[in-house]
Amino acid sequence: MEKDDGSITTSSCASPDRSAISVSSIGTSATEASAIIASASVATRIGIVSIEAGESGLSRVVLPRIDMETLKNLPTSPRIHPLFIDASVTLAQIGIDFPMCDHSSICQMAASNSVPVYGSVSWDGVPPSEIVSAACRDIKLFFEGELDPGKLWFDYPLKLPAGSDFAREVMVGMTRIAPGRVAAYGALAAAAGRPRAARATGAIVGANPLPLVVPCHRVVGVGGRLTGYGGGLPLKVALLAMEQTIINRTGVLG
Repeated sequence: MEKDDGSITTSSCASPDRSAISVSSIGTSATEASAIIASASVATRIGIVSIEAGESGLSRVVLPRIDMETLKNLPTSPRIHPLFIDASVTLAQIGIDFPMCDHSSICQMAASNSVPVYGSVSWDGVPPSEIVSAACRDIKLFFEGELDPGKLWFDYPLKLPAGSDFAREVMVGMTRIAPGRVAAYGALAAAAGRPRAARATGAIVGANPLPLVVPCHRVVGVGGRLTGYGGGLPLKVALLAMEQTIINRTGVLG
């Protein structure tokens, strides 16, 4: 759902769990536009993840680049031990069995707003510091393989970057790719209204400032090829493998 200020919520809002989490102290500051900004970092199995939010919602997530050794040491199930990773490697070759969704599936998700609701408390009025704290907690649990599967939607309020209408549709389209599924760049382009703009879609996906939360790791090439990832292919594989691990733990999405 889009708000007047350009921010969006990706679904009916989830309840922010305000329990304690071990993160660096959450800082707040006022920009020239007087928007309150909160930021924090959290230690995860892949390294330090940094998160920022403003009054309109989450605005930035920074994931570290990882090497193959870090990837191999993640608590994935089944274990992911690729001998090498390049753009031509397919999901099936590394043990990721996510089905491919087409553009109509993404559009149907938009029409139905059928995102699971795992809480009843709205994010409205929740300060940026609490949004950041919730995101820190969920991302840490994600890399431990212990996140509630329903929270794989990461449905925080989002402040998307300024850009064209097409760029915005691509960003929003990524939030509609269901956990446990992937979509090709062409399908995402078609869902955004420009089916021949797969290359332009790739550039927008690669510049995503909210990786994992806006799930650019779920966008792949034809035939399930990894193709590329702004944070490096080992990180893309890590995100897909941890997502599969969380889903496999229960067999269902919450």
